[in-house]
Amino acid sequence: MADPYFQFTKLLERSQWYEPAKLKALQDKGLTRMLVHAWQQAPAYRERLAPLFEKGEVPDLSRWQEIPILTRKEAQANSLEYYARHIPEQAGETFEQQTSGSTGMPFKHRTSALQKVANQATIARNYSWFGVDANKSCAILAASQSDDSSFPNGFRGPQWQRGFPNGMGYWLDHKSTNSAQKLDWLRRNPTHYLGTTPNMALGIMLEARKLNVELKPYDALLIGSEVLTDSTAEVLRSELSNTIINLYGSEECGRMAGWCSELNNLHINEEVCLVELLDEQDCAVEPGQTGRIVVTPFYNFAMPLIRYDIGDYATLTAEPCKCRRSSRAFSSIAGRERNLFKFIDGSSTWPSIRVEEFQAIVPFQQWQITQRKLDHLEVSLVLADRGIPINYEAFQKALCHSLNAQFSVSINEVTEIPRETSGKYEEFRSLI
Repeated sequence: MADPYFQFTKLLERSQWYEPAKLKALQDKGLTRMLVHAWQQAPAYRERLAPLFEKGEVPDLSRWQEIPILTRKEAQANSLEYYARHIPEQAGETFEQQTSGSTGMPFKHRTSALQKVANQATIARNYSWFGVDANKSCAILAASQSDDSSFPNGFRGPQWQRGFPNGMGYWLDHKSTNSAQKLDWLRRNPTHYLGTTPNMALGIMLEARKLNVELKPYDALLIGSEVLTDSTAEVLRSELSNTIINLYGSEECGRMAGWCSELNNLHINEEVCLVELLDEQDCAVEPGQTGRIVVTPFYNFAMPLIRYDIGDYATLTAEPCKCRRSSRAFSSIAGRERNLFKFIDGSSTWPSIRVEEFQAIVPFQQWQITQRKLDHLEVSLVLADRGIPINYEAFQKALCHSLNAQFSVSINEVTEIPRETSGKYEEFRSLI
């Protein structure tokens, strides 16, 4: 029997150049197969999908908008009802997983081996756009799995990317290590590639600066799990690698988009999922407008997620990408609603701030801006020298100008900005 991974990779090599109509036909086929499976096998979908099956066993996709949006809270509270009672043999083994809990609500769920294979294939395609040679070595900072990847040694093993047996992988548990330990481990284990989050890479780079030690640039940074801001990308390119490959996805939905090799777009993996961008009335937004990401993965036969609101916001490009790939693309991922600042005049924004403007006021190494009140922001700064004077008035004025709103600002000097229990770090967070 042919390995489904290689079947996927061959399909994805061709389908990225399909005409839009042919790509949609491929997508409709995957969507129809998943809808039939969910309606027949997962109890929660007998009612939710009923409008699509009023005329028989083939779903009427013209009535797609009648399917209710599925929230994480609802899927979490009634997870057993969303589990498939029977899983087709070709879907492979079923795995129990849990999301990072960065929203405060870890989501225990199931996924099928076939979705993992689809994820691996989309990642391989994205790496191929940048000429990544997965037979070379890669250091990966990730949550500890079954193998011991704790400091100081971490774990070492072959084939960090499926299908490339000569590529040696090095893993270190990111949750149990600080930036100094990560830097020490990376220096002892030099590799061609580094897989991590944007802010973890930034923390390592800043630690190297503080200790005045050299970290050899990587062939590429393989980035994911957090929003990559333009300012962070610029800093990482200047010191860690000219090539950044940014992947977007989630534990429960798989890899949904990957960085374009020609523009700073994220191409949606249309072959493995249906992505919708919706406004607060659940209507599709126009290209160029920001909307909630609602996704339907095609290959999680263990726990179908139909019109699942992942909690992120993004914007579609207004024009087709110049690389000529036919898939739609995100021009930006704004982040989750908890990253949205709301102000007393009714305005709101996802911060997109050039850090250099504020580092010119006070040369900090790292920062985090937290909103607890509509008219007030708290700024935590990690300074290289705690004796550096801070011009509070200039800092507040620049922040109000950048966010186009009026508010007061308090600044706290800290030695370290702690990560969430999930291991993630966010520059901007709203607790309102």
